[in-house]
Amino acid sequence: MAELVKVEIAGLRSTAIDLDSGASSLDAIRTALDAAASGYEGCWGHDEYGDQFEGGDNGYKVRRPALENVLTSMSARLRQYSGGLSDGANTLERAEQNNTDGFRSS
Repeated sequence: MAELVKVEIAGLRSTAIDLDSGASSLDAIRTALDAAASGYEGCWGHDEYGDQFEGGDNGYKVRRPALENVLTSMSARLRQYSGGLSDGANTLERAEQNNTDGFRSS
């Protein structure tokens, strides 16, 4: 026999809000990193060490956009999860209301 699954609509909504807040925090982190890093763009010079830091497969020029993409995609994913939980809460709430209305009209 299947086990009982209990879903609390308020819990779904609360988690959706938390996920959206986390996405906003990631956006703020990305913005702060962009602002801080742009002020130092190119300050490492063009000697051997500066070129090594900037260039190559793991250099700054390659890794910075990759980090920005990761933060942006994580933020978008959290918002997607948040929206799914909100939609699920709304669907469950409507179903519950429809069931309640159906019993009352019988």
